[in-house]
Amino acid sequence: MPNLKLICQTGPVGKHIDLDVCKKLNITILEGGGDPTSAAELTWLLIMAANRKLYESIESMKNGLWQTVTGRQIKDKRIGILGFGKIGKLVAKYASSFDTEVVVCGSEGAKQESLLNGYKFLSSRDEFFRTCDIISVHLRLSNNTRESITFNDLSKMKENAIFVNTSRSQLLEKNSIQKLLKINKSIAFVLDVFDDEPVYHSNLLFSKNILCTPHIGYVTQENLENYFNCAIENLLQYCKPLHS
Repeated sequence: MPNLKLICQTGPVGKHIDLDVCKKLNITILEGGGDPTSAAELTWLLIMAANRKLYESIESMKNGLWQTVTGRQIKDKRIGILGFGKIGKLVAKYASSFDTEVVVCGSEGAKQESLLNGYKFLSSRDEFFRTCDIISVHLRLSNNTRESITFNDLSKMKENAIFVNTSRSQLLEKNSIQKLLKINKSIAFVLDVFDDEPVYHSNLLFSKNILCTPHIGYVTQENLENYFNCAIENLLQYCKPLHS
């Protein structure tokens, strides 16, 4: 693409763009942005659905069965937020309104932010994975965080814990979920993100312990309008000097 001059993103710039090459070739990159609300709301929806075993109840009823599983109430549960950016803060806020105990684990910046917002920060990663009833991941994917959630971390989770990832699949050590489920059948995983998308035939989709959704954290009418309005505005601003 020798004539390429501009890459206009609908969201933040990620690893899919080689910034050094773009700089060398004088290709301008315009970064977009969205509202964290959509992803945070889906995260909370999935937490509640997994905790009450909503999907299993619906499927059983479709098959002519009644009250086949017993969910749990979320009040008084310990909910761990791994990463405390915009989405993590909203999920923590939702959790607090349900009378849960919110704890945060992450970077030094996450520590300061969590304490400012009145949440407990756990410096011990071991304690975080070992004591939380529900863990929700909200880390940015970077060289430092890629595969930073290991099989060893997951193996410390308590019986009947729930692990929710609406952030990035590559944050987890490859095949760590599959390895864990071979030895611990009680932990439930909720995944909205995958290594390769779209996903149609992965074994993850058919596991009794895994609830999968097709990367819909950001897919709401309001958020898509925000994304594209921002991208178009960036494009118009870029074009102004060209026509002045």
